[in-house]
Amino acid sequence: MKRVLQPTALAIALVAMTYSAANADGVQIVRVEEEWSLYVGEPSLNTNGPQVSMAMSPKSDLLGHFFMFYINYRTDPDYLPGGAQVQLMYGDEVLLSKDNPNDSLLDQNEETLHWTQVMEMKNGAVEFEIKDGTSKSWGGFGGLGHLKTSVTTGQTNLNSYNPAVSLTQSGVGYAGNRVVSLVLQRISWFTSDGHRYDLHAPIDIDSDLDPWD
Repeated sequence: MKRVLQPTALAIALVAMTYSAANADGVQIVRVEEEWSLYVGEPSLNTNGPQVSMAMSPKSDLLGHFFMFYINYRTDPDYLPGGAQVQLMYGDEVLLSKDNPNDSLLDQNEETLHWTQVMEMKNGAVEFEIKDGTSKSWGGFGGLGHLKTSVTTGQTNLNSYNPAVSLTQSGVGYAGNRVVSLVLQRISWFTSDGHRYDLHAPIDIDSDLDPWD
């Protein structure tokens, strides 16, 4: 089950303001990037903690097709500890899943994972991929197609994308006391006319967590 978090109203307002600028004047948004960081204080090898789930949708909700990215565990076809997995979802149904080749547990104290979630319109389909992933436990991950999936939806743009979905439907589902922070560092929107809009305003959606409790 995804943990529903409530970022501050100010944080969502900042994101909405930048998104409105990118979505103005009838432009076509064709690519969205979310840059995230996860600071793990002290992972637990015995209990497979922490477990983090990230959601990203081409529309303003999770009622149709959307994507999940699981960190330090996998859920399809069955639960497995460690590694990372992306899933193409439709409602509550998993349509497709792909695993990172390195399926080990996070095992480094005070490590920060960085990655970028990319959603892009390509050849009539919505493509989702994890890119530029780095961690002490796994080394580099993403960007080679291992954590990539796509779906044909009939959409011609990503104008219905709403960053509030990612902010409120992503989080630490288990062993939150092992996490110092989960931060959306940057959002970038790319339009069909070649423009790029960036929001650099770090939003920590787990700022209340203390790994030493």
